[in-house]
Amino acid sequence: MHYRPESSGTAISITGGGLTAGAYCTFSGAGALSANSFNISGVARNSIGNYTISFTRSFANTNFAVNGTVSINDATAMSSIYSISKNAANITIITRRTNSGNLVDPGTIEVVIFGLLS
Repeated sequence: MHYRPESSGTAISITGGGLTAGAYCTFSGAGALSANSFNISGVARNSIGNYTISFTRSFANTNFAVNGTVSINDATAMSSIYSISKNAANITIITRRTNSGNLVDPGTIEVVIFGLLS
């Protein structure tokens, strides 16, 4: 698979196959990693709503995209995921309630990372 920036520098063309995730995982708010993960060596719960996700195989650089979803057991509150620190070997994310801004341990956190592996 080859990635080539377009001349404008804003788009990427992909040839030779489809784009696949470099890493993904599902884990609980307590930091327990599910068996359904790829390229994840572990998840550490640093504090309420703060997690470090370590990669089995590092990314080539920090130019990777992080996307995630959370589910909480409270139907009246929404929560969001934010990447606060990243390097080739791991990322640190936080999860916040959108209505209060408070950090929260969601029931389930799902993260997908797209980028070039080393």
